[in-house]
Amino acid sequence: MISVHPIKGGAAAGEYYLDRTSGCEQQLEPAEGYYTNEHETAGRWLGRGAAALGLEGGLEAEGEAQFKELLAGRLHGEQIAKAVMRNEPVMERVLTKDVRVAGYDVTLSAPKSISTIAAMTDQVVTQSLQRAHNLATHDAMGLLEQLSARAARGH
Repeated sequence: MISVHPIKGGAAAGEYYLDRTSGCEQQLEPAEGYYTNEHETAGRWLGRGAAALGLEGGLEAEGEAQFKELLAGRLHGEQIAKAVMRNEPVMERVLTKDVRVAGYDVTLSAPKSISTIAAMTDQVVTQSLQRAHNLATHDAMGLLEQLSARAARGH
């Protein structure tokens, strides 16, 4: 299954992915983000765009800082994208927000039957399934890039 979600730019852009709170009123532990949660597979840079920007590896330590920087429109301290500010009515006032889409979160999930087999079998089969999923992910991202990756500039 492929799931694609736009990631908004601006100050709070990475909250869900890096600093998300669970939304529970009685949270006992500090929140971890979706990309940095030890219970999830680590997010990682993938594709020609990431390679062109010199981004590689996972979103731990340096990768997390790079991700936050990119969402703010910077790379290696240099401003590479400007905010796109719009006035949006909220209740009885108007707020000015950065409405720029800074990137897309793409999640490729194996079918539930594969996850079930991986959970119930030995380590050799589980590793084989993981390698097959990684290869399929790489191929799917290549196709997704080829068919739909575009850059928007100006108005």
